[in-house]
Amino acid sequence: TSLLTGLLGNISKKSDEDLWFEGARGIKLTIWPGNHLLKKPKSWIVAGELVETNRLYARNIANIEPKWVERICQHRLQKTWSEPFWDTRTGEVMAHEQGALYGLSLYHGRKIKYAFMEPVDARKIFIQRALVEGALLGQVDISQIQKHSGKTFQFFWKNQQIIQQVEALEHRSRRQDVLVSDQIIYEFYAEVLPESILSRSSLQAWIEKHPSHAPQLELSKEDLMRHEATHISDDRYPKHLPMMGTQLALHYHFEPGSPKDGVTLVVPIALLNQVDERRCAWLVPGLCVE
Repeated sequence: TSLLTGLLGNISKKSDEDLWFEGARGIKLTIWPGNHLLKKPKSWIVAGELVETNRLYARNIANIEPKWVERICQHRLQKTWSEPFWDTRTGEVMAHEQGALYGLSLYHGRKIKYAFMEPVDARKIFIQRALVEGALLGQVDISQIQKHSGKTFQFFWKNQQIIQQVEALEHRSRRQDVLVSDQIIYEFYAEVLPESILSRSSLQAWIEKHPSHAPQLELSKEDLMRHEATHISDDRYPKHLPMMGTQLALHYHFEPGSPKDGVTLVVPIALLNQVDERRCAWLVPGLCVE
């Protein structure tokens, strides 16, 4: 490791073909014949000298670990980041980091906090994935969100409920133009939230420090609807069908080609043989016109 400090240009790693080593700045080299490591070298080596005859040879070599190189060459390391993603477990936008020295990749796929590297891009991903797409608290059932988030994320619980209500209107009316686009919801959050909000923890700290700001994050039903949906009423699109002295639930789903598409009557198994087939042959009033 002491010698590595002055020999960073002489490191190399074994190629995929095992016939030669990839050196710094794209050179290719082989181990000097007769060297004690010729038969079983490790994946990474450093050479005391490079000699070029009919080919480039590495002499006076030793096995090394890439983490040794990383530790002493932080000032030379070239880092790149790829595939940023929202990590529900940590509540952070993460990315995969790759570190290279003179074109040699020392490591790749290391998870790091993307906000430290690209805060502007991390903020966009946080707002889109966590708030707009509803992944702030992970795969939590909407009925459980309030319990998991407490009072801090009350706005998120309320917004998700309203979005589900508007989406239910879309399913009932068989239209996909009731809920506003994700871009409008994104712009709403981007305008209200400070530039420093890049993660779940920073959002929580901001709300707890400024509780009066939390209501500004709440969306209304009018904010989320492109147009009025007064025609989608319970008498035209009922939620229940009276039959056999009870109210049977009706579920609406708009997904052409799916087995769930249309209106589904939920029947307790004990009443299954009593269902009136003639009643089931009719559509709900709102769909009879078509």
